[in-house]
Amino acid sequence: KHIAQNPDVSVTIPIAKRIPFLPWIKIPAATITFPGIATVLDNQNAPAEIVNKLHEGTQLSKEAKAASVIIQIKPTKSFVTYGIGVSLQKMRDTEKARGRAAVG
Repeated sequence: KHIAQNPDVSVTIPIAKRIPFLPWIKIPAATITFPGIATVLDNQNAPAEIVNKLHEGTQLSKEAKAASVIIQIKPTKSFVTYGIGVSLQKMRDTEKARGRAAVG
């Protein structure tokens, strides 16, 4: 309900990083963050192949599936990254670990 009233959102996606053969060493996750405009779609207004794929393998009742919604997010401005495409050594320097890519 909140997203339908205020569609300005921000999404952060963490990406786990680890050292092969040394999994006990803790390393901060890399991240991708972007602002966007969200649209709430009910199952009747969303593409059928997406609805089917999202519900694939779930054991939801027909009523629960019908009551669910899909949130479509269109990125705006730019993607901000941390630790993407840099070595673990460079992640120690926040200036070198950060990146930005324009949308579109």
